[in-house]
Amino acid sequence: MEAEEQHFLRKSYGWDNSTSFTLIQEGENKTYKVCSSSGNWVLRKYRRNRFDASQIKAELALISTLRPHFPTPSILKNQDGELLTLDVQGSVEQIYAVFQFIKGNTLHLPTAKDYRKLGFLMRRLHDVADQVQKKVAEDWPGWSRPLYDTVTLIEKPLQRLISASFLTEEDRACCIKTAKHIKGQLEQLGLGKRQFVHGDFHFGNILVTHDRWVCLDFDECGWGPRSFDIGTVRLHMRAADHLTKMWPFFSQGYGKKLSEEEIRLGTALRIFYMSGKIPIRQDIEMVRREPAERSYMRFINEEITG
Repeated sequence: MEAEEQHFLRKSYGWDNSTSFTLIQEGENKTYKVCSSSGNWVLRKYRRNRFDASQIKAELALISTLRPHFPTPSILKNQDGELLTLDVQGSVEQIYAVFQFIKGNTLHLPTAKDYRKLGFLMRRLHDVADQVQKKVAEDWPGWSRPLYDTVTLIEKPLQRLISASFLTEEDRACCIKTAKHIKGQLEQLGLGKRQFVHGDFHFGNILVTHDRWVCLDFDECGWGPRSFDIGTVRLHMRAADHLTKMWPFFSQGYGKKLSEEEIRLGTALRIFYMSGKIPIRQDIEMVRREPAERSYMRFINEEITG
């Protein structure tokens, strides 16, 4: 991190000159561990041109509203009392947020018991969100989070994919065929009730401490079908070749019964949505090196064909 950026952040949060910034993760956003005299924090530097300031304010408002009822890190306000910090240099806008640092680990080799607990935690998040949204006002910032509808889940991802220079004509034809198939199923089943979804709920975004599991990374959260959240877990299970073995345990933990057709469609939509992000994430080395769109299309086919 450049010295000028560090100076801006120290001034914004009232940190002294001894405060250090260490990069700990780079992907959709950059994440830094901040060590200051006032404590340790996690700084998120949001990926530019992904979400605007109003949508990120909505994300932070959602986390703050959920936190009294569900385990999420607290958010540190800046010197102006704001949850979001904005640095504007000419036409370039950079957005930051700072979260409580929590000592813990992520699970790299989850067991059946872990998958059951993950299902329980997702169900708890969904139930808490249902109760919270009944109580908030119409002008609550959280309502500004993205809507996962047909345009977001199918049409925009398809346009990105067929415009991607690294895809072959055969790949593009496969993407078009898959989108058509999913859209046809969607027209038959519908998206169901639009409710709060975390948008990226998996073990990589769960921090395990000595006494609890804490849910992280709400920057994909929005409003859509609950099967979209469940689809994130199924995608990770498929990628790890754990679906057959572990799905029953997650399903048992989640508890609430959704139809198999609804779950499979939600999973297909989740995977297609993720495929559409590949062309706009080519600045991330891992994505550029292993685009994964072919395996994604295979996963979708396995879901929609049963």
